[in-house]
Amino acid sequence: KWRNLRVLGVHARSKLWAAETSDRRYHLHKLREELNNQWNAGPALLLGDFNAEPFSDEIVSAADLGACRERREIVCHKFSGLHTLPLYNPTWCLLKDAETDHEPAGTFYFQDQSRGVQWQCIDQVMASWELAASWKPTWNPILLPALSCHNTLTNGRPQKTLSDHVPLMVNLSLQEVKECQI
Repeated sequence: KWRNLRVLGVHARSKLWAAETSDRRYHLHKLREELNNQWNAGPALLLGDFNAEPFSDEIVSAADLGACRERREIVCHKFSGLHTLPLYNPTWCLLKDAETDHEPAGTFYFQDQSRGVQWQCIDQVMASWELAASWKPTWNPILLPALSCHNTLTNGRPQKTLSDHVPLMVNLSLQEVKECQI
């Protein structure tokens, strides 16, 4: 029933270069305002390098980007008191231990051990509630340690000749997306 799927690519300011957290949060808040202004009741995907983990304040706060990991809460409108509905963030499924030293445990690896956790999941995919209503586990983002004939990792770390991030892939089947009758 929808004629349009809006896809918005993001590269948020890095924590390394942004003056303050409030500056980063302000820009993500403005991004969300723009998304709301352009939404027009149709499915939307927001994806890219957010330079923040899925659980970071600027990602989950309703005052900023407002993304949530609980699909059923979004679809059932349990956030009805909010001005805007949260985005569904299936990227949470990537937050797990790597099975070996040669597989990624996130999308970005910090060389500096003083930062604590070295693997972070700062590249994410988020969906509007219209897409969240039809979301299937087979659509969840996956990490790609190899692209075609190129390895994206060397010794279990991103190969910086290609990118300093591990690529993410999402397979959506738009034939299976149905308009929500809520």
